[in-house]
Order: sequence, then structure tokens, then C-alpha cells
Amino acid sequence: MASRVLQGQLENLSNQFKYFSEKVYPGSSPLYQQLAARIVEDHEILSLASHSRKGELVPNLLFAAVHFLLLQGTTHHYLSAFFPSVSHPPSGNGDPYAYFRSFCLEKKDDIRHLISTKRVQTNEVQRCACLLPAFALVARESERVLSVVDIGASAGLNLLWDRYGYDYGPGGKYGNADSPVQIPCTLRGQQKPRVPQVFPPCCISSGNRSQSDGCQRSRRDAVATKSGLA
Repeated sequence: MASRVLQGQLENLSNQFKYFSEKVYPGSSPLYQQLAARIVEDHEILSLASHSRKGELVPNLLFAAVHFLLLQGTTHHYLSAFFPSVSHPPSGNGDPYAYFRSFCLEKKDDIRHLISTKRVQTNEVQRCACLLPAFALVARESERVLSVVDIGASAGLNLLWDRYGYDYGPGGKYGNADSPVQIPCTLRGQQKPRVPQVFPPCCISSGNRSQSDGCQRSRRDAVATKSGLA
């Protein structure tokens, strides 16, 4: 009975990695796309991933744990050569999955601990493209200066909504054209968002992290945020 339950769990995980390799990572992370596609049929790595905290997006959590360990710099492994955030620029040659697999097995105890105790850091700044018209509407209707509070702000990147550039295609471009963060948004239907050329003033932008530890953050915390762990 237990073996059937485990097999069903691994099949579900395999489907998750397949979905992420086909629908989530293409266009955003070629490395993760390639790794996820290979994990689909790797029973040993799927078994490791099965220790992930319940309710988390397992592919993101597993890759974040690996990324975290590489960023710590305590282990010098050739896998780091494939990660732009660790190797500038990426210098890896050959099949990254072979190195990824060996790293996971070498560090399986550390990875198991991380994925069973940590969460995925949610820094989806693209959602700002949907928030911007709403902020504009509130400012227009209330005729007041905005105060924005983000509950569960993670790294607080969405609180910087007024510093980004936005491209709504036929709906126009708005915001800071010189910002390194340019957010595209595909419009569907006939309606176009009412976005002002000059963003509404915002006097307060504050966030409450789900696991707040005050203003002082250690290097480990900063590495966790960069890797995608919460």
C-alpha cells in the first residue's frame, strides 16, 4: 500500500516537472526548462523532491534550494558555471543535467532539509502590470495620494511598481523607459486599461513579510531571497 502511495506521489511530481518544463520555464529560464524536462523520468531526483513542504511548487522549490547552496559558495561544484547569478557570465559546457544530478545526490541531505522547511519566495513583479491600472483608478476616484501596503511582501519588489516600465502592446507604453525592469502585458478583448502617463503619487509603500525578522537581515537571508527561498 505504501509503495503504491509513493509511486502515485512520484507520478504527480513527474507531471509537475513536465508542466513546468513545457509551460512555465520556456521564455524565462532555459536552464530550468532543460533540467525540469530531464527530472520527469529521473526516479532518484523525484524521490528527493518528494520531501518538499506540502503546498509548495516543487520544481521552483527544488531549484531554489540548489541555487541557494550554490550562492552560499561553500561548495565549489561545476554546476555553478551554468548559473548566471553565480558565474559571470555562465561558462558551463556540456550537459548541465549530469552536473545538476551529481550535485543533488552529493548535497541530498542539505537539499532535503531546505525543501522540507522553506517556502518559495514569491517575487512576481509582472503582476504589477495588473495592479497599475487599479492604482490609477483608486487615485483618480479618491483624488488622494496613494498609500500601498503589501501583505506577504516577500522581498518587496511589487512595492517598487512606480519605478518599472510597462508595455501593454496596443495599449501603450508607460513608466520608466530607462528602468532595467520592463514588464510586458498582453491585452485580451476590446477594453484597454486607463493608465496615466504620469503615475499617481504614493506617499507610503510598505510591506509585511510572512516571516518578518525585522530590519536587520543576515547574508544568509539575502542569499535566500536571491535564490528564491523564503
